[in-house]
Amino acid sequence: MEQEEEIEYNTREQYITSACEAYNAVVEANPMTEEETILIREIKEKSLKIIGFYLFEMYQEVFPEDSCLIISSIIFSSIIF
Repeated sequence: MEQEEEIEYNTREQYITSACEAYNAVVEANPMTEEETILIREIKEKSLKIIGFYLFEMYQEVFPEDSCLIISSIIFSSIIF
């Protein structure tokens, strides 16, 4: 008999909060090795992409007629830290 897996869904706010917490956890970090530097940069980059994605999604719901934010989102997602 197979067990049913419970799927947990998160809200946008939970994703944004988690990404902010991850970013804040490493923003003041002092890397000692090249690997740590790379890891910290990746965490910052991915956290900011998550925040940007969900903020953009919410913005589109509030202001569906405003398309100028699309350019800002593309620029924001291409930032490399």
